[in-house]
Amino acid sequence: MYAAELKKVFEVQREISDIHPILKKVYPIVVVKGDELWIFEPDESKQTYNLVKTAKSKTPLPEGIRAAFPVEEYDYKMACVVSDDVFESLRGYVSIFHEFVHCYQFECCELELKKSLEVFLEEQAKGNYSWELNYPFPYEKGEFQRAYAEFLSALERGDAEGVKKSRRELREHLTKKEYEYMVWQEWKEGLARFIENRILRRLGLPENHYGLEKPWDRTLFYEGGARFIDFLTGGSPTDLKGLFKSMMEF
Repeated sequence: MYAAELKKVFEVQREISDIHPILKKVYPIVVVKGDELWIFEPDESKQTYNLVKTAKSKTPLPEGIRAAFPVEEYDYKMACVVSDDVFESLRGYVSIFHEFVHCYQFECCELELKKSLEVFLEEQAKGNYSWELNYPFPYEKGEFQRAYAEFLSALERGDAEGVKKSRRELREHLTKKEYEYMVWQEWKEGLARFIENRILRRLGLPENHYGLEKPWDRTLFYEGGARFIDFLTGGSPTDLKGLFKSMMEF
């Protein structure tokens, strides 16, 4: 089951692995079929995936899921979790590599960085383990909208002073926890979006710039983060902990 589809992950990887060091490694893939999880582990020496386990999902997962998280039914190991429609298009394979970026972040430094954030510690203490998805960020606040719009404009102009000014304004208009949440999303999802778009360009597919349309939500930070990372690193982010520090302190 899915042997040919999963083998194609390695075929796509060969075309894109030189884009960024993160793409040189593949990760387990969990295919969601109704309430069943089909758990596959990569065998890089044979360029194949092997089915290692099937299990009933303990929590409902949305149709069309594209995610990466420690899977309870897989001894809380990190994996890319997708529904099988992901294999229907080349763009679907790109989304797998987007989720692999999150697997790498988790493996590299995610928990260490999270523990430095008041917003993480407070939401965890409340038992809100989905805080990255549902944190009540003030997207509609006028001062935030003006400052973030200027931030995006300054990035587009390559205006370093404008970027600094807009980040100062964002810090002034947001609470510490709100600012932390913004930067966390810019780092985590911005990096995945940044690498995703480089893959899309390599494969001749349209880039993904979703998130700029109003009303704004957290996907704004996917796009803003990707542009900020490009601005800060000149297109080559490798030190992820240092990158997060730069984004937080800029």
